[in-house]
Amino acid sequence: MSNSLASRVVSRKVSKREVDNLIDRSMLNWLLAGDPSIRWQVMRDLLLLDAQSVDEERAKIAREGWGAQLLSFQKEDGTWGGGIYSPKWISTTYSLLFLRECGMRPLPPTILGCEQLWANGLYNGEEIRFSKKQDRRDIGVSALVTELFCYFGFRTDVSGPLIRFIVSTQNDDGSWFYDHQTGAETYAFETTFLALKALQTCKEACRLRIDGLEEAERKGRAFLLRAHLYQNPVPKKGGESSARLPLKRRWIDFAYPNYWFYDLMSALDYFRRAGIKDDRMRDAIDIVRGKQTSDGMWLLSAPHPGKVFFEMETPGKPSRWNTLRALRILKWWDAT
Repeated sequence: MSNSLASRVVSRKVSKREVDNLIDRSMLNWLLAGDPSIRWQVMRDLLLLDAQSVDEERAKIAREGWGAQLLSFQKEDGTWGGGIYSPKWISTTYSLLFLRECGMRPLPPTILGCEQLWANGLYNGEEIRFSKKQDRRDIGVSALVTELFCYFGFRTDVSGPLIRFIVSTQNDDGSWFYDHQTGAETYAFETTFLALKALQTCKEACRLRIDGLEEAERKGRAFLLRAHLYQNPVPKKGGESSARLPLKRRWIDFAYPNYWFYDLMSALDYFRRAGIKDDRMRDAIDIVRGKQTSDGMWLLSAPHPGKVFFEMETPGKPSRWNTLRALRILKWWDAT
């Protein structure tokens, strides 16, 4: 598979010289030897192949590899793992999120899964609550599920009110909190990131006209950028006024999938997708670049604790997921 794809790259839309300038040939072959979920994104984002070739590769996700494997665990009622939101990370919500990360196209199994999220979580017609009595608000969960609905094309009559709810709950400084209880601000970056991804996917997939959506995006991005995506504005001890520390250490480690968690690589990939460069991202870019190994790869950090149906990659070892994401971020950032 890797040799045939590499040959197509050289002989069709991208010249050998262009490929060599973009990525080492051995690295290219290594990435293309991976799962279809990796291959189609390499073809689209790094090799810039034509849409037909990319779509043909993307269609394989449902038939082979990780995507097909995860589909095989779905129950007849459309659920995974015996639950809607828990157990993490084998529940229906996180199984659909993984399929979305793989790039699976909307299919009857994904629509059936979305129906379960809608039937078990819709609250007051405008938000998602999975707590037993639906007595706890979590805007991050609402945003995560809304992104899934938009991506998989599930009922725009449901997605529209959810998006309007997300826009309406934004704080004045551009952030979102999962609710307004004491301590919710601790997860402002995580919740804001989930909200921004939902709004972006709404624009890309649902194409709904929502008043205030673009302004909410602008304010949310500004909130993250004011902190340079990760930095604590409190100076280090000793008077180093220009020194900043990460608000959370795990933000500069790169586990994947990252589920509802926030980290620099995921944040940069979002801004790449949105096509927005800002000099305040430079420190984050340097951190990602600095984690490249001497072999040109990026390692997988320790996973977020929880159950999984299967392990895609080994923590501490070279990761195709992280290498793909880092390379496309740097390709975008370094472009003139």
